[in-house]
Amino acid sequence: MKLQEGDDANAALLVTTLNICGGRIDEAKEILSDQHYTTLSDLINNISSHLSQHKNKKTSAQELCINAENGSVKHMGMEEDMQKLVQLVHEETTGIDKDIKQTFLLVAKALYYDAYFPAQTVDIHMSKVLFLPVP
Repeated sequence: MKLQEGDDANAALLVTTLNICGGRIDEAKEILSDQHYTTLSDLINNISSHLSQHKNKKTSAQELCINAENGSVKHMGMEEDMQKLVQLVHEETTGIDKDIKQTFLLVAKALYYDAYFPAQTVDIHMSKVLFLPVP
């Protein structure tokens, strides 16, 4: 329904779908209204939006911070949101199952990977992981 309404909540929708299909969420309505779950959903959607802008090269210069020492570039809004997400995922006091919270972090990592690596590199890495024997 969120996709049909044009809601830009695709990352949170993906997390919720993974958690439901993984059997970690029994009663979706109850968890979707939980304050902590809502906060995590907002963070993952913000991170997804930042990464999408980066992938499409629409990040403004004001949003970037360049480290003079090593030349690395950081997106300030995304950095803050990622720090908050990691903190909430590793917090013990939220009342949300740790596996549900870990799904948020896994999706954030996958989105980050997709935004910073070309599709060909992702395909090569996936092929290696899936089809090459482990030594």
